[in-house]
Amino acid sequence: MSEIGVLADDLTGALGSAARLSRGGLEPVVVWRPEDLPDAFRPRAVVVDMRTRDSAAGPRATAAAWAQRLRERGCARYEQRIDSTLRGAPAEELAGLLEGARLADAVVIAVPTWPDAGRVCVGGRQRARGTTREIYVAPALFGAAPAEVVPPHALAERVRAGAVRRFVIDGERDEDLRAAAEAVGGLAEPVVTASPGAWLQYHPVAAEPGAAFVLVVLSSNTALNHRQLDALRDARPIAESPGEGGTVLLETISRSQPDDEHRDPRHADEAATAAAALLADAQERGARCRGVVASGGHLASLLVDALGAERLSVTGEVAPLCARGTIAGGSWSGLPVVTKGGLVGEDDTLAALVDDLWKETGWDGRRSR
Repeated sequence: MSEIGVLADDLTGALGSAARLSRGGLEPVVVWRPEDLPDAFRPRAVVVDMRTRDSAAGPRATAAAWAQRLRERGCARYEQRIDSTLRGAPAEELAGLLEGARLADAVVIAVPTWPDAGRVCVGGRQRARGTTREIYVAPALFGAAPAEVVPPHALAERVRAGAVRRFVIDGERDEDLRAAAEAVGGLAEPVVTASPGAWLQYHPVAAEPGAAFVLVVLSSNTALNHRQLDALRDARPIAESPGEGGTVLLETISRSQPDDEHRDPRHADEAATAAAALLADAQERGARCRGVVASGGHLASLLVDALGAERLSVTGEVAPLCARGTIAGGSWSGLPVVTKGGLVGEDDTLAALVDDLWKETGWDGRRSR
């Protein structure tokens, strides 16, 4: 399930919204071709460059088709990216989004403020600081539909009142964006939002990110790997599942006697299949994999195939003979992967590779014992 889908009319808007989602801790994927959003591809955040100005179908039909595609893939929340000066066809695109997502009765909330870019909204009028030109947001976005202009703290009360279903949130400061996100997050009913993207770094989905985990997959049945496995368990608590967050271990050697001379391909086959299934389930549940350590050359090959990778970009060497790459293509595009042979390293090498993946997370991946 994708937790948020953003529809933008062009690539500039799409990248702007994606950047704000990224600042909020999400890992958005930007797409512009329907085939790039297949059934099995369900990242937490999807931003669509609809290219409505080039679409023969027009903005409403184009937005409806993309919203339907997101809905069919279980999208939980929808945002329409609007131009910060309300240019283009925002009313038509919003109508199409509501139609395709089957959310005609949803509450629709506009958060037009972008303080860093000098865009403020006062009394429902959007303007750039230092100018006198003003745009009334509600008619530009909602047409003739009844709408209310509210400060963030009054939103919940006005939604409960039920008099209207369209709202514009006033704001002049970054604190107003945070307050808007908190107010929207507290609403119980279906909500569609519209904004230039500034508030997305505080979006309710970003405020409650899925658990982060590092996956260790080990199948090379060497004596060194057995010792490295013991050292990893001594160095870090091992999570029972990705949903707990932390370091997750999937190995197929502990029930076997070490053998440095012979390779049993069944160890790698079993590990690769189990790892792909675990990652797919974690993705569906909103847990975020920060990287994979794969020990075993045959296993590493099977694993990237099972994850649908099209290619790997090599980013360096974490330790001697332990390369780090990034998956490109498929539903795990961008996932870091560190590989290690079964006869490579010292007893503490496996733990060191896991430590390297945790360095970039802002959390060391350790749970309380």
